[in-house]
Amino acid sequence: MKISIIGGGAIGLLCAAYLAPKHDVTVFVRTQSQKAQLREKGLTLFLANKEEQHHFTVELFENWDGAGDLSIITVKQYQLLPVMKKVTELSSEIRGLLFLQNGMAHLEALNSLAVEELYVGIVEHGVMKLDSTSIRHTGIGAIQIASLPFKDQVRLNLTGTILEQDSIPGFLVQIQPDPIWMMQKKLVVNCLVNTLTSILEVTNGQLLENPHYKRLLAPFLAEITDTFGWNEQKKETCKQYVWKVIKQTAANKSSMLKDIEAGRETEIDAILGYVLKIAAQTNKHLPLCAAYYAMLKGKEQERKGGI
Repeated sequence: MKISIIGGGAIGLLCAAYLAPKHDVTVFVRTQSQKAQLREKGLTLFLANKEEQHHFTVELFENWDGAGDLSIITVKQYQLLPVMKKVTELSSEIRGLLFLQNGMAHLEALNSLAVEELYVGIVEHGVMKLDSTSIRHTGIGAIQIASLPFKDQVRLNLTGTILEQDSIPGFLVQIQPDPIWMMQKKLVVNCLVNTLTSILEVTNGQLLENPHYKRLLAPFLAEITDTFGWNEQKKETCKQYVWKVIKQTAANKSSMLKDIEAGRETEIDAILGYVLKIAAQTNKHLPLCAAYYAMLKGKEQERKGGI
């Protein structure tokens, strides 16, 4: 299968490392520097005590033409605008798209895309980008994907089925029937983990290991899940999922904490901001979400030198 990966960050490079041995993979990156380094050195993947070298085609994003069987969009929410513009321009050339973003703010924009196969997904792996040509796979999970059907027809999950059948150890791909439930669960994870680790400046695992930090999780979780109107069974299922992901990525710094430390823009608007937007539509007041959101926006502005 011919696969294009849009984005040379941690998730994009992780996908490339595992998919390149089985598929024809091209990674499209933003900078000439990363393109040159990956072409020269290849990608180094660190996993436990192992070190692997991977090679694949690397091009600049401006040269992506939408060709092939599947394009995997791995850029962050706030980097989606130029990608979506190009997707719209190339829609007649694109067979399959898979979006792997935190949050759910992009779902509305995807409804208007007319491509043969359209997927959204969530990443349960722990992965750290060490530099432009190396990553550390710190927690093995899975990539869950779900199809977004057209308004009045059901499409075949051909590309997704191939990915699922070709799953390899350490990089499982699993098809889910309900994209909203799948993404809401991951959104809750992102709200709790990214937000709290960024405020407290701790690794993911410390949210459960430190009893004081752990006490913050339950009321925060309850406020978010009440917003979605879930029953008790769904709430408990989501809680277990959150705990599982924290344990799987215990050694990781969250992507938002790394953005804060680097003085970059964060995805807080697409994550916690999305929950606050949903709550506002039903006149619900979320004091914890609002307080944590303000803390992160202030921290983001301060680190970016805006104060």
